[in-house]
Amino acid sequence: MADPHLLMVLKDVLDPALGINIVDLGLVERARWTADGIEVEIALPPQCPASMPLLE
Repeated sequence: MADPHLLMVLKDVLDPALGINIVDLGLVERARWTADGIEVEIALPPQCPASMPLLE
């Protein structure tokens, strides 16, 4: 679940290859406030070039 206020702010974060924000792309799985700040979980599709180094 994602905090609606955080989603609004995350709309400013663009996918560098597509130029579309990560919220509209459906990449944000979860966004929430924690005691240390903000925690955001994103889902990278397997075809995303950035996901390869993360999976290795």
